[in-house]
Amino acid sequence: MVKQVRNPRTTLEDQFEAWTTVSCLGWRRTCVELNSIVPSVTFFPQLPIEVSCMSFPRMSLTLGRRSAVAVMAGLLVPALTLAQSTADLTEPRLRRAIAEADRLTPGWRMDELQANRLKPAPEKDSAAVLDQTAGQLSPPTDAERELVNNEVDSKQPLGAAVKKDLAALVERNRAVLPALRGLVDRPTGRFRFTMGKGVLDTLLPHLQILRQQVDVLLADALLRVDGGDADGALDSCRAAVCAARSLFDEPFAISQLVRIACMAKTQEAILAVLDRGRPSAVALAETQQVVADETEQVISRTAMLGERAMMFEVLGRLADGSLSLDKVIRDVNAKLSFDGPRDILSRPAVLRASQGLMLERMNLMVEAVRQPSWTWLEGNDRYDRSMRPARGADGKLNPEDALVVSLAPSLRHIIEGELRIDALGRALELLIAAERYALIGGDWPKSAEALVPRYLKAVPTDPLTGKPMRLVRERDRLIAYSLGVNGRDDGGKVDGSSDVKVKESADVGFALPIPRPR
Repeated sequence: MVKQVRNPRTTLEDQFEAWTTVSCLGWRRTCVELNSIVPSVTFFPQLPIEVSCMSFPRMSLTLGRRSAVAVMAGLLVPALTLAQSTADLTEPRLRRAIAEADRLTPGWRMDELQANRLKPAPEKDSAAVLDQTAGQLSPPTDAERELVNNEVDSKQPLGAAVKKDLAALVERNRAVLPALRGLVDRPTGRFRFTMGKGVLDTLLPHLQILRQQVDVLLADALLRVDGGDADGALDSCRAAVCAARSLFDEPFAISQLVRIACMAKTQEAILAVLDRGRPSAVALAETQQVVADETEQVISRTAMLGERAMMFEVLGRLADGSLSLDKVIRDVNAKLSFDGPRDILSRPAVLRASQGLMLERMNLMVEAVRQPSWTWLEGNDRYDRSMRPARGADGKLNPEDALVVSLAPSLRHIIEGELRIDALGRALELLIAAERYALIGGDWPKSAEALVPRYLKAVPTDPLTGKPMRLVRERDRLIAYSLGVNGRDDGGKVDGSSDVKVKESADVGFALPIPRPR
């Protein structure tokens, strides 16, 4: 820390000498700001941190001491003026972006997001159980994970070899399975982790373990329905939903992508149970409620808030010197390249300008996911266009744009993933309600409206169009679906893929075979 100096000297020469001793750090910042505005001129590039008047070039050799001081004072005034103009060029945009973030979502910075996260009661915290069982888990092999993926999506009963392999996975995890299945009573959770010094280097080891725990639960569900225990199979599926929801408000895009992937796989498993088993009315109603609750969660909002706060923090640390660009590159991608010289991109003025630009553009996505879900893709298009700024006559980006374009996260896959699992979740909600309808009445409904109000409060809204979801009955199957991105009713020609992407050419939903009335 620089200490203030009390000195009785009053001459311009002596005042200037005292200033150079006390304010060296401010002078260094001034030089850096000047260099960022006029990169072809270097202002005292090697000025040491510990500096005094005697450290300056010995201009007195040619000018005399008083003349040297006068020259230095003459340089100081325009330097400070230009440095102020530099701040004036970069700070207003940053201030406006911060004000907009404050308006959209007060408490949006990373430390505030962390402080305001859900704090579930111990008996309702799914993350606590997942943490406790992690050390005892026998993780599925790659082959076993692939087997689970294939079987939840299969329309055929389990073969003998498949059943043997799934049984081996479940048996290895017999000790932890009761605790994992007990997650049905723990609908939310919160994992504890420590933010990395570089923010982007934050470690989240629980994500991979969570995916393995969900695989064990779904393997158990497949075996149970194959053995005639459809209610027990749905219990394991609901536990898998609650496991995914342990990432409830974790402010990282990767966390929410894992949640989306776990939900997509669990939706397929629930459909398999409906197809292969005969669950009770109680088990169906409980599963329908869990599925409906999850489709109401705005996963993308959590991801956007976290990504915005993270990038603001990273660029802020780069600007104040507590984080290096080299470390960011190592944390993101060693092959990451920038459209501009590294020395220019590392200057505080450029970094502050980049911080304002990044915040301004990520505010676009936060605003987008505050709107109805069927407008999200348009909002993402606006964000993507903002990340394609005009280039100069030399074909290069401005330094601040170069940083933003290189570091900005790709957000479309999160939007598409949530839209797809929400559409499939609402289709699944319709099919479960239809199962309940058939269980009581002995026949299948001919439309979604037939399920209201006894089995549904209202027909679920299509997250891709804002219109009601569709339910059609064919001779040998029941189809529940969203109209998809094109907004056109393609007659329930659903995309049967479990890929969490939105395709332009197909309706999005599930088909359930109905060979006979329930």
